[in-house]
Amino acid sequence: MDLVVSFHSLGFDFSGILAASAFIEYRDRNEDGDVNVEGPYALCEEVFQFAYTEPQDAVLKRFSPWVDQIILAGLDQWRRSL
Repeated sequence: MDLVVSFHSLGFDFSGILAASAFIEYRDRNEDGDVNVEGPYALCEEVFQFAYTEPQDAVLKRFSPWVDQIILAGLDQWRRSL
């Protein structure tokens, strides 16, 4: 299982707003050596948004609870797949 947090610009043209989203994928190799990918499965209903001009400590203060929820959701998804 791979838990991925993706950071990217929000919108088509860069306006200074960035976003993070999260998902998981399951990867298995079959007998032929081919990789089978299942997913992606979203781990968040809302993306985490921040401005590039925002102070780092303010972003981290908001990001920590968001990423904690992502980790818990990923662990729960993994647990259910066992």
